[in-house]
Amino acid sequence: MDVDENGLPPAPECPECGNPMEPESFKGDDRLQVAYVCPVHGVGWTVDPFVE
Repeated sequence: MDVDENGLPPAPECPECGNPMEPESFKGDDRLQVAYVCPVHGVGWTVDPFVE
């Protein structure tokens, strides 16, 4: 599997335009969460890395 300079897998592509989405972390519901953000369309979805 390919990884970036941070050791993360490639970001998903925006379903609207196909641009690569960038992960951004934020605090939500008292826990760290990750949002995948398209530079054109904004937040695509969020992930809580601590919940299976």
